[in-house]
Amino acid sequence: MIVTLFSLFLLPISVLIFYLQNDKSNREHFLLVIFLGAFAGSLFLTYKILFPALAFTFTTNFLMNFLYLLFMQVILPIFVPYLILYIFSKDTIKDKVSYFFPFTASFYAVFLPYLILEAEKPYTGFLLFIKPLLILSLLIFTHIWLYKYTSSNVKSISITITNFVFLIIAICMPSIMEAIWITNFSFFTWLIPSLIFFILVAILIIPKSTIKD
Repeated sequence: MIVTLFSLFLLPISVLIFYLQNDKSNREHFLLVIFLGAFAGSLFLTYKILFPALAFTFTTNFLMNFLYLLFMQVILPIFVPYLILYIFSKDTIKDKVSYFFPFTASFYAVFLPYLILEAEKPYTGFLLFIKPLLILSLLIFTHIWLYKYTSSNVKSISITITNFVFLIIAICMPSIMEAIWITNFSFFTWLIPSLIFFILVAILIIPKSTIKD
């Protein structure tokens, strides 16, 4: 029961923490971003519920499972809505970048419970604990990456390429780990890389009290 509540409330609590850690004089504009993220998540969730026949059936094919998860649970629900927000927002680039975490985390605060609860019971530790943390870690890493990338003046091509490689790896991590889990590979093949990913993201924000720096 406690683990189930953890999976359901991890993202909403993370959004609340993000909001509260910003200065009172500079956080009210995030309320609209949070609302838009939750609204976009609700629309996407409605689509998934209304068209269940389009649901994907997982198999033992790792690559097919990975590609489906990457597109339907990362690219489409996270980056496409945010890209739309980024394009149509008239705010500064710095402000647009600061919207990434509150928008996408609010989206997933609505969408993630559906992804977990639609699975067959009994719910596994991966779905209830590892998957929510993978999504949260991805959102935090990407938020920090965007902030650093748009704030830095690095002109080295090699450093830029390396940074993008790290971003691509982070984007793929949740899908890779879940595809490994679905395909019934060894327990350690998804647990250890997931723990390393969690630790690396934690290092980025600890002892800092905010994910925007």
